[in-house]
Amino acid sequence: MEPNAFYQKLYGILDKASPLNFDCGRLCGAACCQVSPELPGMYLFPGEELLLRGQPGFTLSAAMLPGYGSARLLSCAGTCDRGLRPLSCRIFPLAPKVAGGIVRARPDPRGRPVCPLCRQPVSALSGGFVKAVEAVFLALIEEPEMAGFLMALSNTIDEYGKPFL
Repeated sequence: MEPNAFYQKLYGILDKASPLNFDCGRLCGAACCQVSPELPGMYLFPGEELLLRGQPGFTLSAAMLPGYGSARLLSCAGTCDRGLRPLSCRIFPLAPKVAGGIVRARPDPRGRPVCPLCRQPVSALSGGFVKAVEAVFLALIEEPEMAGFLMALSNTIDEYGKPFL
C-alpha cells in the first residue's frame, strides 16, 4: 500500500480516540508536546517522514533505533496542526509490546518522567483508545517493514524498562 494511503488509514482509526474522555494535556500542561531531555522527540514510522517533511512547526532529526537501524525523530514547537501529528504522538502514552508474534498496547515507560498516564495501567485509559491503538498495531504488524520497526521499537522499550546493573 502506498505510504500516504496507509498512514491516512491508520490516522483515521485513531482520529476520534483519546486516552481519556477529555484533553489529557490539561493534566500535565501538554508535557508530551515539549522537547526535553526525557522526551527529545517521537520516532517516525517507516515512510512517515514523507508526510511531514516541510510542514511548519516540526523538526526532523536523524536517530538510530537499535535492532532496526537509521530512523527519524520528530519534535515540535509545542503546538501543531493536530491533523498532522505522527503516529507516535497519536498512540502516546501507549507503546507496542511484541512477543511471540502477538502485539499489544502497554504504557510507554519512556514517558514516565513527563506523562502521568505512563505511570498507570492500560486499564486506566479509555477502552476505545486502547482498542484503536491495538487495531493500528495489528495493521502495522501485517506489513513486513512495519513489523520489523515495531519489533525493534518494542525491544528498545523493553530495554528502557530494565534496571541498570
